[in-house]
Amino acid sequence: MSALLISAGATGALAASDDTEQPSKPADDVVRVGNEDVTISDATVQIKDVQITGTGLPEKSVDDVSVTVHESSVTVEEMTIEHDGTTYKVGDVTVTVRNVGVSVENVSIGS
Repeated sequence: MSALLISAGATGALAASDDTEQPSKPADDVVRVGNEDVTISDATVQIKDVQITGTGLPEKSVDDVSVTVHESSVTVEEMTIEHDGTTYKVGDVTVTVRNVGVSVENVSIGS
């Protein structure tokens, strides 16, 4: 059986504002989310000893790779997601990643 280990560094932080609008009345099936700033900083993600198998997957394996994202940001200006009868409209959401390391060890994909 494969194991997946994801850990965040002791000083890791995830922050977001609480500016979420809920539907204005029960008949309104639209939830609007916007003006959010999310920051993930000073964390480490480790993926270790994972085997993924399935029909049609390419044969790939990683013995040991580590990468650090010093700083990167992405902004979603508008996106609509429909789930279980509710429409979620997302706009003006910025996600910033600072000083986050990703380590992949003994991972394989194949059929």
